[in-house]
Amino acid sequence: MLHILNKSASNSTALQTCLQFVQKNDAIILIENAVFAAHQCPQLTWRESFGGEVKVYVLQEDLAARGLTESDCLEFIEVIDYQGFVELVCQHKPIKSWF
Repeated sequence: MLHILNKSASNSTALQTCLQFVQKNDAIILIENAVFAAHQCPQLTWRESFGGEVKVYVLQEDLAARGLTESDCLEFIEVIDYQGFVELVCQHKPIKSWF
């Protein structure tokens, strides 16, 4: 499953709710204001319990739009572009958007 998050963790419970449902081999992509979670977000410490079996991505264009760079992201988060986002959507079924 691909989980798409677009809200900041400070303004929404979407990330917290998503993390209750994420399972091994799922993927999460942070877009729009959710990219702030890629930078020192304590909720993302859950990743350790999945032994690296949950991939977390962040959209590069949304990072740049908010003044962040790849070096601002937690080490396990992969920065991808729009083409990478499309590839994730094509590779994963089902897809769940968290608002």
